[in-house]
Amino acid sequence: MKVGSRIYFEIEGGSFSGTFPTRIEDIDESKGFLAVAHPLYKGVLVPIRGERYYIWITTVRGIYRYPVEILGAKEDKVSLLLLKIIGGGEHLQRRRFVRMPINLPFTYRLKGKVGPPKKGYTKDLSAGGIKAVFEEPLLVGQRVLVRIDLEDDLGPMIVEGRIVRVDAREGVIEHGVEFLNLSERAIRRIMRFIFKKERELREKGLI
Repeated sequence: MKVGSRIYFEIEGGSFSGTFPTRIEDIDESKGFLAVAHPLYKGVLVPIRGERYYIWITTVRGIYRYPVEILGAKEDKVSLLLLKIIGGGEHLQRRRFVRMPINLPFTYRLKGKVGPPKKGYTKDLSAGGIKAVFEEPLLVGQRVLVRIDLEDDLGPMIVEGRIVRVDAREGVIEHGVEFLNLSERAIRRIMRFIFKKERELREKGLI
């Protein structure tokens, strides 16, 4: 962790539960706390009323989740939360990444093949991969280059994936795809999209 690092603050329990992007503004090793920007949603400070709190930190080795205690708040150039890590970090394996059931169209090519892109759509999405329906049946082990729009004004994302599972369900062939070689920035981008969609559904009372 370092000042300026982008992280996620999770509220567990209560009516404001969710995971919100923020950043580290200060670290005081002598007192054992860190200050993070108070999370915002639509320009408003998120009410901190939950049962438990965590921070998520993305690294080249994956995502780590730490339980934290809120020591207080203060005003500087921005509103800050003062946090203390109260337990060891949990390494979130790819299979435990937050997974969002969602239908997103994408285009793809088989890696190493030439020709026009083909179409598909997701059944769910996480920072570890997708469940997807492709224009053609694919085989376990095949690699694909998926071009998908995450609706964040940054343009389509292109990710490499490997087919790890194939299931036929009610006449539809679903493929489990594991993302390969994702950068820390790409992981954060996918997580940001998922958490945004979760908040939208929660606001509508759908989850």
